[in-house]
Amino acid sequence: MLSRNRPAAPVAPASAGTAGLRPACALLVLCSAAAWAAPTRGWAAPPAPRVVAPSLESLVRDSRAAYFRGDFEDSAQLAMEVLLEEPSHTEARDLLRLAAKVLAEQDVDRVQRERRQLLQSIQEAQARREEDKRLERELLKKEEGELAERLAKVEKDRPLWSAWTRAHVAHGEWLEAYGLIFQVKDQFPKEAWVEPQLDRLRFALRGGGANLDARAPEYREAVLAYAAFADGKYKEAAGLWRSALEKPPKGAALPRDVLERRITEALAKEAGAEPKPAPRRPVGKARLAAKKTERVPATTPAPVAAEPPPAEEREVQALYVQGLVQYGFGHVAAAAKTWEQVLKLDPKHPAARRALERARHELGVKP
Repeated sequence: MLSRNRPAAPVAPASAGTAGLRPACALLVLCSAAAWAAPTRGWAAPPAPRVVAPSLESLVRDSRAAYFRGDFEDSAQLAMEVLLEEPSHTEARDLLRLAAKVLAEQDVDRVQRERRQLLQSIQEAQARREEDKRLERELLKKEEGELAERLAKVEKDRPLWSAWTRAHVAHGEWLEAYGLIFQVKDQFPKEAWVEPQLDRLRFALRGGGANLDARAPEYREAVLAYAAFADGKYKEAAGLWRSALEKPPKGAALPRDVLERRITEALAKEAGAEPKPAPRRPVGKARLAAKKTERVPATTPAPVAAEPPPAEEREVQALYVQGLVQYGFGHVAAAAKTWEQVLKLDPKHPAARRALERARHELGVKP
């Protein structure tokens, strides 16, 4: 509002050229003011931009970047996606061809590396077999030497055994004579010297020359137990030895462990089973196996690695990449067969299905 005391500003007279513009300008100002003064209750925000799929050029850039960082498999897959949308894309086809070339060279290197590893493992296995043969020959030679020493010792000791047995019998020491014979039998089960000595003692006992009636009952039971065992009467022998164990003979008593072992042997013979032999040193291949076990160093358990993908997934991916390599080299028919194998293993593989359709289209084969 203007003050009452202040005179109004003089208004310049309108010229003839601007007289017609004043109503239009006033109308424009009024419309603008009305627009600004309008309520904003019904005003809507502008729509958000749509998220669109990556363009072919972005896929090409990604394929190029993957190639230069050394991820040739990813580069080939991205280039194939571009070619599935635009088969005439030159750069995508070049990227696929270059990635396929590198993948093929890597595959050749892998095959050669696996071949070298296989040859190395074969050579190591041959070396281990030769070492095992050498150890076996040494062990056999050593065992032959030990056997020859034992035989020589037997040949040397046999006259002594006979002399000791005759001395025991001459002095009426029947228990000691049987103990010596059975001890030789335990050490040398196939020794031919044992049976003739048992026959001599059996003949002497039956002839009455042993004079066992004058000996203590415990002594007589122990001697008769040996005689019964030699005749195959194992149950009787076990009973007599058990009685001798309860009443050991005085003066020439057998050790308790000897009596218990004889009873166990007699009961096993009576039951028709061979008694469990005493543990012996392993011989032959068993000894060689023990030697190999000794030379294997103790290893600490390896750390548990991350679980790899299943073998089927790895096989499917390898076949799909193999098809990409074949397609990159221009072998479209071979690539189609490879992708058919992929779909047999994984019918839901989308990339292989689209690639197979593209290959069939180029070959002019109807799906």
